[in-house]
Amino acid sequence: MHSGTAVVFILAALIAALFLPTQALSVPLEEDYVDRPNTDYAALFRSFLDMGNALFGTWTPEGAIEEFIRKREGQGVGY
Repeated sequence: MHSGTAVVFILAALIAALFLPTQALSVPLEEDYVDRPNTDYAALFRSFLDMGNALFGTWTPEGAIEEFIRKREGQGVGY
C-alpha cells in the first residue's frame, strides 16, 4: 500500500514538472535591467590609502597617490 502511494506521488511530481516552464524554454528579456553598481575603483583606491594613512600614519610611498592619478589621466580615465 505504501509503495503504491509512493508511485502515485512520484508520477504526480513528474507530470507537474512537465507543466512547469523551464529556463531554456522561457523567452529571454530584450534588455537586461538589472541594477548593477558602478564602482569607482580610483576613488576606492584613494580612500583605501587615506584610511591607511589615518590608521597607521603616512604609510604610502611619497608621491604614490599623485603618480596613480597621473597614470589614470594618461589613460584618459581621470580619477
